Amino acid sequence: MQIHPPQPMPAYSIKEMGQTVNLLSCDSPGSLPGAGTIFYKIILDILFNLCYNSIIEREKRMIEIRECKYHGLTRHRFCPGDGNRWRCIKCSSESIQRKRYRLKEKAVEYKGGKCEICGYDKCIDALEFHHKDPYQKDFGISAKGVLRKWDIVKEELDKCICVCANCHREIHYLKKIERKNEILSHKGSNEYSDEITLKIKKMKDLEHKSFYQIAKELNISRNTVMRHYKK
Repeated sequence: MQIHPPQPMPAYSIKEMGQTVNLLSCDSPGSLPGAGTIFYKIILDILFNLCYNSIIEREKRMIEIRECKYHGLTRHRFCPGDGNRWRCIKCSSESIQRKRYRLKEKAVEYKGGKCEICGYDKCIDALEFHHKDPYQKDFGISAKGVLRKWDIVKEELDKCICVCANCHREIHYLKKIERKNEILSHKGSNEYSDEITLKIKKMKDLEHKSFYQIAKELNISRNTVMRHYKK
């Protein structure tokens, strides 16, 4: 059967929208002050809706109900970059899941196949990866990392230890208690506050770190970092 790909719907480009808006929003001589600005907003809203609706319509035309030899009648998505063919959406999802399972098994095997703290190895789903240094973390292995190439995942695994879910929670709990005791021991201390302020200013001005990076490294909120920096 010959496949006829869907015809693309017309869509306005950002450049075309900008040119049209600039042309129509200019204040003409003798017009009311600010009239062009109001007209600019109206035209921009209209063009945005036209562009958005054309994209939605085009997406609808890319999905059809077709026969799959595994799932029967189900939704198929047209893939122009994959040989101009219709592909079952359920098959695509299952393919990603299989890849995720295989890479998880490979990652666990690479780290020894068991928890490095208690030796648990009964259920692979209960094994997780903990970064020894959180500031060297590029991505989460157990989240979207397993969908990356194995060479990239392997480099990230070298920064981690394989632990069971129970030991993983205990690691983070101990760090949380340690941080809590540190805060309570310095509560009301001006010297501690001044020390934090100097540290934040040094990290910001000399090391050129962002407020977000400083907050993450010191385990405090971004607003606290900004408040200390403005002192």
